[in-house]
Amino acid sequence: MRIKTKPKLSTNYFYIDESGHILNNEKLFIHGCIKTDTPDLLSRTLEEVKAEIQNDIYFNEFKEEFMKTGFHATDNHPDIKTALYRRLIKLNWRAYFVVINKESEYFKSIKSKKEHEIFMISLTKLLYNRIRSSRKDKNIFIFEEIQLTPKSLGQVLKEFFKAMNEKKYDCEYKIVAKDADINLAIVDYLNYVLYQILKTNNKIIRMRQNFDLFAPKIALIHIQNSRKYLSRINDEITVENLIKNW
Repeated sequence: MRIKTKPKLSTNYFYIDESGHILNNEKLFIHGCIKTDTPDLLSRTLEEVKAEIQNDIYFNEFKEEFMKTGFHATDNHPDIKTALYRRLIKLNWRAYFVVINKESEYFKSIKSKKEHEIFMISLTKLLYNRIRSSRKDKNIFIFEEIQLTPKSLGQVLKEFFKAMNEKKYDCEYKIVAKDADINLAIVDYLNYVLYQILKTNNKIIRMRQNFDLFAPKIALIHIQNSRKYLSRINDEITVENLIKNW
């Protein structure tokens, strides 16, 4: 008698990071994530770029600062950003973003909510459909530790994933200290591109060029304040659409 075995689950890894802050006076807030099923390949590649920067005389002038900060787009010299961006293009990941214009009427209407509530709204819009579309897979989520009030990130994630697992989705999550998982740098670098385009109204040519290079790997951008979804499937991931719906 032949024994039927259950098909082996695929395992997806999601890396989540933010740019901007919900409560400060910055113009926007971005929640970004990447999805991959080859996290080890990503981390090996990033470690290779890190070693190149540390060992190549070309980077000597800003190597010391890089050793302190690691891969953080707002801190890194443009040459370091170039070294990483050019390798990211060829790697196996798909990106998703939720962006909020904090000068919009929409944000003014939810500004009275507590910080963790606004964060939860954004997080749900970022991840719920990702989880639902991967319902047959095992999904692991990695978050960098951040401060939220009055509920902590840990409390917010416990509530969110409790609801997901009650729907029979197979989810795990962990919160890691800053720089504890090098793959989070990918999300940080991608968030930076979107942030600079939106903050400057597309005035930085290099950021637009970077966006165009990465656009085929961006699956979705949800502009929360205009309720607009820009989808790769519909060829909507362009700078023009991003600015127009912003």
